[in-house]
Amino acid sequence: MRRNTFAALPDIKAPDSKVLCAVFHSLVLVVMLFVATISASRAETTLSCKFSTSSGLAVGECPALERSAWAVPIVDDDGNPLLSSEAAIPQDLLSRTEFGHYLTAREAYAAKQWLGKDVLFVDVRDLSSGERNLLPAEVDFNLPLVRGTNSGKLELAHGFVGGIKRALATRGLSHDAIVVVICEDGRAAALAAELLAQAGVSNTFVVRGGMEGEIGSADNTGWKAQMLPTDVLAAI
Repeated sequence: MRRNTFAALPDIKAPDSKVLCAVFHSLVLVVMLFVATISASRAETTLSCKFSTSSGLAVGECPALERSAWAVPIVDDDGNPLLSSEAAIPQDLLSRTEFGHYLTAREAYAAKQWLGKDVLFVDVRDLSSGERNLLPAEVDFNLPLVRGTNSGKLELAHGFVGGIKRALATRGLSHDAIVVVICEDGRAAALAAELLAQAGVSNTFVVRGGMEGEIGSADNTGWKAQMLPTDVLAAI
């Protein structure tokens, strides 16, 4: 006679309700911790996106991009200047600088919107009268690079570089801070950027085309051509 070799199975009891509750609460806690970690990471990404909004970064990965269609790569997460976008590089050779830092008018507007007081935005034109009193709404102040003399000649305005350095110091910014300069067409701003670089203010970005548009370019460059906000400067 063959013996039955199957061992008796142990009694299987239904899980205790308290155990189930404990397991459920543990799972909920794990999920909450995971969500908190993702949220913290997303928040950190949002902050860094203010500075490095590259075109390859999707809006879902960078919620800050939802605020502006003109987000611009100004500096990386370590504060180092990034290369200018291709659209910002001037065609006019006299509007180019040694460091090659340029912004389109829209990029300059977005930079000031995003970075606020961390960017010093200066209009370097000699605003004497009439239509030239119209300046970008986001500009911090006007400081002419050149002024006309009684003989009709133009000469560098005395104390331009010192004025920029004092403005940076007043705002608690170092000489490594981002300075954006705009002029009539981009040429005077390029000269201003070169002078500032020689004085140690090397992170100066030139607005391509200035207020009126780049000389010799058929593109719609320039602050006014892009229909960006403007203010009227009080009489000086």
